[in-house]
Amino acid sequence: MTENSWHDSVPNAQEFELEKRANLEKMAKNSDFRTSGLSLLKVVSDLGFGHKNTWMGTPIIRLPEDLILQQEIVWREKPDLILEIGVARGGGLLYNACLQEMFGIVPNVVGVDNKIYEHTLAAIRENRFNHSIELIEGDSVSSEVLSKVGAIAAKSLKTLLILDSDHSAKHVLNELRGYVPLLPLNSIIMVCDTLIDEYPAGTYPDRTWSDGKGPLEAIKVFSAENQTVEPFMQNETRALVLSEIRDGLLRKVAN
Repeated sequence: MTENSWHDSVPNAQEFELEKRANLEKMAKNSDFRTSGLSLLKVVSDLGFGHKNTWMGTPIIRLPEDLILQQEIVWREKPDLILEIGVARGGGLLYNACLQEMFGIVPNVVGVDNKIYEHTLAAIRENRFNHSIELIEGDSVSSEVLSKVGAIAAKSLKTLLILDSDHSAKHVLNELRGYVPLLPLNSIIMVCDTLIDEYPAGTYPDRTWSDGKGPLEAIKVFSAENQTVEPFMQNETRALVLSEIRDGLLRKVAN
């Protein structure tokens, strides 16, 4: 141990990391910890909590804890391509490009959505990263879109794939089946909104995932039918409090 100016013991870097890892494991295993988080998240979500933040002035519809974990992934893994399925208002695409630039990676971002609105186009067009972001409009699991993305991913050494469009189990499963084969080995897949499966059916009555089976169910089915992916940073996601990606990280380990 080292000492600070108040003579209190503080852990050195190695001790700090060990302590952090031990606490992550404790939080990941504590079901009450997660249940409390889900209850709070439901309350704040009903008040538009996920829509309150912006990045570079553009709305970014992702929770702060998830954004922090995402930057850890980009720093640690250094993906030369970030592929986001479901672009919403465009803030996530700008965040991706910023992270890559900050971490010494040439910004290279692709966004796919079945409808890209004018306000999203304007947000990208008016940003200094506009030449680093490619937008593809169309059904994410159509052969046309998969072909376009496949040609781009073929040039990548490591990709971060973010699935954040239709959150029904069926659609996410089709995206996993369509996109994972396109990715280079050791790529990372971030499946958003796995919290859907942790809420009872009927929580989202106006959505295609109102049956309570969403992205987490898709991960389970996809993982069971092949051995191309494995869980990634599992304790880190399970220790999140206000999060939409618990157990939603995967690494591609085989073709």
